[in-house]
Amino acid sequence: MAQHDSDQSNRIEQIRQLIFGEQAQEIDRRFDALQKEIIQLKKALELELEKQKSQLKQLSQRSDARFAEAAEALEQTEQRLRAALGDLREEVQRRLDALSNDKIDRMELGNMLIEIGLRLKKEDILDSLNHPPSPASAD
Repeated sequence: MAQHDSDQSNRIEQIRQLIFGEQAQEIDRRFDALQKEIIQLKKALELELEKQKSQLKQLSQRSDARFAEAAEALEQTEQRLRAALGDLREEVQRRLDALSNDKIDRMELGNMLIEIGLRLKKEDILDSLNHPPSPASAD
């Protein structure tokens, strides 16, 4: 009976092999092809990822370099502006000092003119006292 079961089992296996064997082989072939395609795609993706990483690194380096250049240019511009502002402050101070000096000079000049005027007036008064106007010069 064991022999009979074994024979029957072999026959069933042979029938299965006939019915499903070709399909199983086709499935195995497709599975192997899909596996190979997945491996190729994985390699291609890894390659593309490395390429993208490299490009990103280059862009980052260029961006850092441009940022550093811009920061340096900004620093230089700031220094020039500070120097120009200092120069302008000095110029304004010089002009204010000159105006103050001019005002002092004007005030001194004004005082001198007043003093001269007073002296002239005083001399006119003294002259008129010392030399009264003659009747002939009154005409």
